Amino acid sequence: MRPEVIWFAYLAVQRGVLDEETCRRLSVAAGDNADVVTFAELLLEYTITDDFDLVQQILDEAAAQDWSTLPPSDPFKPVEPAKPRISLPSRARKGADEQVPPPEPEPETPPASEPPLFREEEPTPPAPVEPAPKSVKAPPPEPPKRKPISLRSSNAPSKRAKPEPAPPAAQEPTAPEKPAAGGGFLDEIAGLVQQIETGAPQKSRGAPAGQPGPANNATGDAGAAQGNAGTAGAPPAAAVATANAGPVIRPPEHVVPTASAKPALPRFEQLDQLPSEQLARHMVGLLMAATRDGASDVHLSAASRPFVREQGKIRYLGPNPLSPRLVRHLVRSVLSTEQWQHFEAENDFDFGLAFDNGMRFRTNLMRHKDGVQGVFRTVRAEVPTLEELGFSDAERIRKLLSYHNGLILVTGPLGSGKTTTLAAMIGELNEKRQDHVIVLEEPIENVFASKQCQITQRSVGPHTRSFKKALKGALRQDPDVIVIGEMRDLETIEMAISASETGHLVIGTMHTSDSATTLNRLLDVFPPAQQPQIRAMVAESLRGIVCQRLLPAQDGGVALASELLLRNMAVSVLIREGKTQNLGNVMETGKRDGMRLMDSSILDLWRNGRISDEVASANLRNRMLMREISGEGTGGATEDEFASFNNFNAAPKKRGLFR
Repeated sequence: MRPEVIWFAYLAVQRGVLDEETCRRLSVAAGDNADVVTFAELLLEYTITDDFDLVQQILDEAAAQDWSTLPPSDPFKPVEPAKPRISLPSRARKGADEQVPPPEPEPETPPASEPPLFREEEPTPPAPVEPAPKSVKAPPPEPPKRKPISLRSSNAPSKRAKPEPAPPAAQEPTAPEKPAAGGGFLDEIAGLVQQIETGAPQKSRGAPAGQPGPANNATGDAGAAQGNAGTAGAPPAAAVATANAGPVIRPPEHVVPTASAKPALPRFEQLDQLPSEQLARHMVGLLMAATRDGASDVHLSAASRPFVREQGKIRYLGPNPLSPRLVRHLVRSVLSTEQWQHFEAENDFDFGLAFDNGMRFRTNLMRHKDGVQGVFRTVRAEVPTLEELGFSDAERIRKLLSYHNGLILVTGPLGSGKTTTLAAMIGELNEKRQDHVIVLEEPIENVFASKQCQITQRSVGPHTRSFKKALKGALRQDPDVIVIGEMRDLETIEMAISASETGHLVIGTMHTSDSATTLNRLLDVFPPAQQPQIRAMVAESLRGIVCQRLLPAQDGGVALASELLLRNMAVSVLIREGKTQNLGNVMETGKRDGMRLMDSSILDLWRNGRISDEVASANLRNRMLMREISGEGTGGATEDEFASFNNFNAAPKKRGLFR
């Protein structure tokens, strides 16, 4: 190991972060030529410790040491037990210069004709030892000045030396070994050490015992190269080996040039034989034309017809399915080498595709049974205002954005425009407030230029490993507002609620349809024993919930229907007591405070002629309003009738024994 790594491990052992056994196992995972930053990252990667500041402090101490000398003890070398002292018999222990007296003769002496059994030899004097000439020690050279070592500056994935997998030897099949209980990183490294000592072929990390290794995927690679239907989705063997090598950091964003491209829909049947340079020009022109025509998504899939989605409806771009080879080369033409290698290794890839003319696309690549599929969602270059999106209560939403702490949720089903609403909110903050805004997305869609606010945008993958790690780091980066692209797991939701209680305004999105469902989803991810505490925290920190839905409009476009919940005393009591099924009645009575039900918004769209009767009836939940639309009622429903029928889906009250 390098001297700086030995110093770092020695200081970590002194701090109690590592022990010598873990150091030796980490050396196998990192390799002998690993640098100190790579070795330090292993402590965080395998959760040996999650204290980032402590690891950075040990790195600083190691950088201050003299690397020309080694520490007092090397934690990578096992301590050899003291060898027992071997003692000879008493006659053998005598010195060479000490004469052993001959044994006393026995009464009966052997006859003179017999030769003696032992012959004593004269001891040879030891050779004189000449004294070694004295050497004059040269003063040790001064260590060169080194730059401070920082984990924060290492954005690229660490390059650790990895043993190449040896080809599997022909042997009799044996039953797979049962993993030991309590296995983990240390057990895995112990197995690698044992394989290295015994000379057995090493298996790649992540491949379970008894399963074929990366070398067995060569057939699938050949099938993918030929583009056969059954094996077109098989990843190359090298890609599988990379995927099994541990967590992979996604490559940085790649900007695609558009100088030679023109917005036009290509003739796909003529693209099969074109070189990659011309394919890139046609691919860029296709995406530019889709953006110009107002399409929201572009779909290219092997063995399927290409299509775009316009105003929620599918429009095919050609009559014939695309070949797996053509789709693969079209998608590959707008990716960098690092991005394509990452996709080959992972078979799934979410990233932001950027053109040098300012256009952006949220892109998803995946592999299925027929080959590669790419979905490109257009991102509006200009961030719209809340009024332009169709919010009739935009001023109430602006009031929510004026708070300096609390939790704001933007919810709705897939494809309902949550990301666009989130971008409009960030635009409002950027125009009206002077704060530090941290935006966490996967991937980055709208790019914001800092105006009144300082906006920091991070993407899960190239900039951080997960929303959880990004949120934990954001709390130490002096934020005023934290925007979370998606709150999907318990850790992210828990840290978002905690951040909203510690003086930060947190804005996040969830895939729910209304306010009651949002609160149930938000709270039910926690264990039952923790839910009372979380309900109390949410009851105090929640500022409001904006639910939205895009409905087909009669003019061929889409219409926005929205619901707005604002926290007041009654809402806090219902959240704390877990009676979210009664939120409808509270929201109806809170109309004077600015609250708005989804049914009220849909009814307004129908009365204004924006949506048809069929669309309104399919999305309404209130039976009284359905009667009005179908013409069975006597006219518009009064507020009392609306309130009496609003909560028709609520759970019935339990009747006691004396009721």
